[in-house]
Amino acid sequence: MEQPPFREKTSSFASQRFENSALTVRIAGPQVGNREAPIIGEEVMASIDELGRSKWLRHVVIDLSDVGFMSSVGLGLCINIRNRATEHGSSAILYGVKPDLRKAMALMRLDKLFKFVDGRDGLAKALA
Repeated sequence: MEQPPFREKTSSFASQRFENSALTVRIAGPQVGNREAPIIGEEVMASIDELGRSKWLRHVVIDLSDVGFMSSVGLGLCINIRNRATEHGSSAILYGVKPDLRKAMALMRLDKLFKFVDGRDGLAKALA
């Protein structure tokens, strides 16, 4: 069966593409704060709902490789994306998280909610 039509989406703060049952959300850096998070959230939630209804969505990859700082609102965005993905029976993966941001996330125990993946090989393995 063919995948649902999904146009690649790009905005000032994030780009989205759907391929092989995974929605990849690449968040533009260098920071995600009070201004960026609600805009990204609105766009991404709509895509997750669209793809989730089609039953093709298996993974949501949040690519943070360009992000150096996230406010609490940005961290909340990641949790909201994870929760929406879970509602549709999908997993959420954090990709390319910089070491300082990863330490902060671990202190907040977000490493218990997400699978952290580095490098293309690691991502391919996580999506398999």
